[in-house]
Amino acid sequence: MALSLQRYMQPNGSSPLIRLLKERSIREHERAISITIQNADRLDENVIIEILSWLPVRSLLRYKSVCKSWYAIISSPDFISKHLKNYYNNNCDWRGFLLTQYHIDQCELQTYVLFVDETHRVLAREQLFDMPVFSSFIYGPCDGLYYLYEAIRYPLERAIWNPAINEFKFLPPLITKPNPPLNTVDGAGEDYGFGHDPKNGDYKVVVIKGYLNTINDDSDYPQSIFVYSLRNDSWKYCGDLGRYYWFKYSKCCNFVNGCCYWLESIKHSLAIVSFDMATDAFEEISLPDYIQLKSDSNCQRCLAIYDKNVALLCVHPESEFLDIWALKDGIWSLRFTMGPFQDIARPIGHWGDNKVILESVAFKLLVLDLESKEIKHLACGNFKPCNEISICKESLVSINKGESCHGKGEDHNVTKHDRSPVEINKCDLDDDFEFGIRELFYNESDEITSECDFGFEIHELFHSESGETTLEF
Repeated sequence: MALSLQRYMQPNGSSPLIRLLKERSIREHERAISITIQNADRLDENVIIEILSWLPVRSLLRYKSVCKSWYAIISSPDFISKHLKNYYNNNCDWRGFLLTQYHIDQCELQTYVLFVDETHRVLAREQLFDMPVFSSFIYGPCDGLYYLYEAIRYPLERAIWNPAINEFKFLPPLITKPNPPLNTVDGAGEDYGFGHDPKNGDYKVVVIKGYLNTINDDSDYPQSIFVYSLRNDSWKYCGDLGRYYWFKYSKCCNFVNGCCYWLESIKHSLAIVSFDMATDAFEEISLPDYIQLKSDSNCQRCLAIYDKNVALLCVHPESEFLDIWALKDGIWSLRFTMGPFQDIARPIGHWGDNKVILESVAFKLLVLDLESKEIKHLACGNFKPCNEISICKESLVSINKGESCHGKGEDHNVTKHDRSPVEINKCDLDDDFEFGIRELFYNESDEITSECDFGFEIHELFHSESGETTLEF
């Protein structure tokens, strides 16, 4: 995740992870520049925007100081949306970073970032000590944003976090339900979801709140639904579920096509519950009869995302086989039956579009490639079961602005906004100028180079190339 998470690690300049991230940052700069400059003979605004849209977030934050024009470009909703589209959909480097969480005791979670190469070998592993919320669950990402939830101390802390741009926002306290059930108190636990509302251009947190009966421990009340809007910075009560659900098995963010999904149990049966971010509506989805009939106490299940649809992973420890069911257009289909896999214990979730993460009986993580059908160890373990796992993603989406860069009714498309175009004059692009640009982007990864120095150097390069080109600071 570039060097975005470095600020949350212990200071250590010789860390293997930091060294590897710097090397990768250099390769990113070279690739981004070569994409556009090699066949260009004029450097106009469109070329600059195209180059910048392929760069990692950390570099773009520094390039804001180059000039007012670049600041306006990088800060615009158009560019942020274009960067999401280019950097996520066409850049596979983010797939090499994972956030894993482990319970070291009943009161504390440890969070690690893993840097994994294309062979699924862990090149470096670092613990994140200085998290914004102490010992918090991490749920996400959605457009580079994460929901943090700390369930140990009271009052409970909730926040939305963008580690790439170092923005963090505490959520207001959760509101209470009007006329709560009699003889109940908080403390029955809660489940949560986080995602993007494509209709209203908003990011939302969903909290499914249970109640603890002070008289009869066996009495289960239907949970209440509360939704937080980042745009409005407020909670609202969205009613109660039709019956009591026991939510479980979710170790990975399951948000797709505008909906959050949870696997839950109702007495002796299983079902999936979905929440539509645009309509604030819940829906119960039945599982295939085959899964219900084949259900056994030893079968380990979890939800995942496969082929841009919600999927169900089922591991049968006795036979050591994995079944993958996918739901598309309301119809379940068995997509894979793979195995046997020795010492496989349970599924954890998905990684990208075609990989799933499993856990062995020794609590080691494994990656299964659904295309090659190869399974590999991540060569790391904590001697404890993994509590949650997330993919690392970057974005320029600002939490403080409180709204999505997509705009209403759009999803990862460049939105059109009324704003004056950024004026950048054209200048010739000869060999010396191209070399200078390459050198500046290459050397930008050096920690010693300050933003002011970099801005001055690139300004001088543009100015010397064309006397008519002036970048105003």
